[in-house]
Amino acid sequence: MLLRLFTCLIGLSGFGIIVAEILKKWQLFSKDLGLIWIIAPILILFGCREVTNSSYIKENQKLSENFINIFTIIVNIIFIIIAIIVCISIPFIWFGTIEELGRRGGL
Repeated sequence: MLLRLFTCLIGLSGFGIIVAEILKKWQLFSKDLGLIWIIAPILILFGCREVTNSSYIKENQKLSENFINIFTIIVNIIFIIIAIIVCISIPFIWFGTIEELGRRGGL
C-alpha cells in the first residue's frame, strides 16, 4: 500500500515537472513560475481520489454518502478531462521535440 502510494507520488511529481516545462516552453505560464504550482494541484487531485476510494472513509462515514458519491464523480470527471487533454497533446509534444532536435542538429 505505502509502496504504491510512494511510487504514484514520485511518478505524478515527474509528470508535473514535464507538464510545467511544456507549459513554460509554450509560454502559457511565466518562466519564473515555480514547479510547485503545477505539481501541487496534481498531487492534491490524486490525494482526493485516494481519500474517496479508501476503505476507511467508506466504513467510517462522517459525511453523507451522497456527498462522497458526488465528490467521487467530480474527481473522476476531472481525471477524464486531464486524460483527454494529455492524449490530444502527445502529437504536439512529439512534433515540438523533433522540431527542436532538428534545429539543434542543424537540419
